[in-house]
Amino acid sequence: MKKSWLVLSVAVATLSAVNVAKADEYSDCMAKATIDQEIVMCNNAEAARLMRNLQKRYNAISSNKYFSSWDDKTLSAAQNFQLLFRQWVDYRDKYCSLYGFTFTQGQGTLGSVQESQCLIDLTKRFAKDVESVIDVYNKMAVN
Repeated sequence: MKKSWLVLSVAVATLSAVNVAKADEYSDCMAKATIDQEIVMCNNAEAARLMRNLQKRYNAISSNKYFSSWDDKTLSAAQNFQLLFRQWVDYRDKYCSLYGFTFTQGQGTLGSVQESQCLIDLTKRFAKDVESVIDVYNKMAVN
């Protein structure tokens, strides 16, 4: 099992190098943004990039045989992972919509900026949670 995580770790290191370049694209986009709509476009692109990376990492965990016995007697482990991820995305999207709305009560563009920033923040937070699962696995896995 550790071998599969070693391969996964190498893949993540490669992705990390790509992510640095993509993060620079986000910084460049934000530096050029002059109006709220441009900021929202930059934030949405960054949120989408983070989600793609998170989905790849999450899929790696869900396909690991170690977790195959995680079920709730009605769903398989793979179905549980899919359900958990879908529910998290639904929560994130609804929460960020509410968060953005509170800034302007639906008037103006500041709410859209806050909502798009919220998407980035919550995606990063969940990515850290996923990494915590991997860290625990790596500490607890039997050779």
